[in-house]
Amino acid sequence: GAHIKGSCYEIGDMNLGEFNAYKNGGFFDITAALRAEINALGVKNYEISEICSHCDKNYFSYRRDGKTGRFAGWVIKR
Repeated sequence: GAHIKGSCYEIGDMNLGEFNAYKNGGFFDITAALRAEINALGVKNYEISEICSHCDKNYFSYRRDGKTGRFAGWVIKR
């Protein structure tokens, strides 16, 4: 599903432990982290959305709007 992309996910010098491998300067590349986790599980057939929830105003983004809200996602096996 849509998620914030690395160029928008500013985290500064926050220590993310094992996820520091997915930091790029002061930004976190959640797409790379998701891809690595999915591949580690052995999943072969998947798609990762190109939609950035920070850039696309059709999606909730606390980082963009500064307002709290709710977001839910689900997975469907076909």
